[in-house]
Amino acid sequence: LFFKNKKISCVLSVLPENEISFEEEIGNYNFSVKQSLKLKSIMGFDKKRVVLEGITSSDLCVSGVEYLIKEGVLKKEDIDAIIFVSQSPDYIMPPTSNIIQGRLGLKEDMICLDINQGCAGYIIGLIESFMLLEQTTINKVVLLNADVLSPKVSKKDRNSNPLIGDGAAVTILEKSLDDSNIYCSLKMNGAGAFALHIPAGGAKMPINEQTGILVEDSHGNLRSKNHLVMKGDEVFNFVQSENNILKIQELKDQMQPDTSFNVEDFEKEAVNVASDLGATLTVEPIKSFNKDEYMFVMAMTKSALESKGLECNKESIDSFIKDMKLLYSHNF
Repeated sequence: LFFKNKKISCVLSVLPENEISFEEEIGNYNFSVKQSLKLKSIMGFDKKRVVLEGITSSDLCVSGVEYLIKEGVLKKEDIDAIIFVSQSPDYIMPPTSNIIQGRLGLKEDMICLDINQGCAGYIIGLIESFMLLEQTTINKVVLLNADVLSPKVSKKDRNSNPLIGDGAAVTILEKSLDDSNIYCSLKMNGAGAFALHIPAGGAKMPINEQTGILVEDSHGNLRSKNHLVMKGDEVFNFVQSENNILKIQELKDQMQPDTSFNVEDFEKEAVNVASDLGATLTVEPIKSFNKDEYMFVMAMTKSALESKGLECNKESIDSFIKDMKLLYSHNF
């Protein structure tokens, strides 16, 4: 996809005041304190922001837009469209974007659109906003990305609960005289859709007494079918699969003639990372990886260690790889 004469003029983050530390919830998990603190060290867990009971995604969005209006960054009458991207809408119906439009008292001559997306939601929201701005009658779009998923995560799920906080982002997009180019490339693979899902609550599985029963998984986490399920090993395997590595080349073929994106630089860096760390890595099963998988794990290890301010040496690498075995069922 290709766009011109459009810009992002403002991005605002909206976070709840309520803050919870990892230690506050450590007693909920079916693991020893020592194991959980080890996980905290590996993953870098500290604190997260979660809403108080009764606060929803629309509340965060309305608060953010009202702030921008109050500060003079945005005028109500200038908003021609609202795009709300979330996997935690206020209701199954009506659309949350319409609720927000009504609460803000915006004009009727506008577009309100809900999109159900998570990880790729911001990119998809940008693309939809740019597409709307192609219309002559639409000059300004307010993109609202928000999720309040903390109520949908089991407090006894050590795999997911420490990761899930609540928040929203308000982005203003508008037409621009700037002649710079905007390139977009997006790929979808619904075959892996259920690596991240909430089983119950939709038409396929309505909520009932049975869906609320907590069940222990093979890793000691407790959750019900009403709760978020995050299969980290499937996500990991998907990202580092050979097929997805090849898609980098496809992106190059699509975009490089008009951009500075250079896949060769990416590949060289991956090779350097593997070379630097491979000499000190002594975990024998890692040799079963193919070249692309090996480079990905090396890059991930280097990034994780550096983010903690740790030196990349034999001891730190071996410790990280062994700890990763505890977190994921990937066949190291």
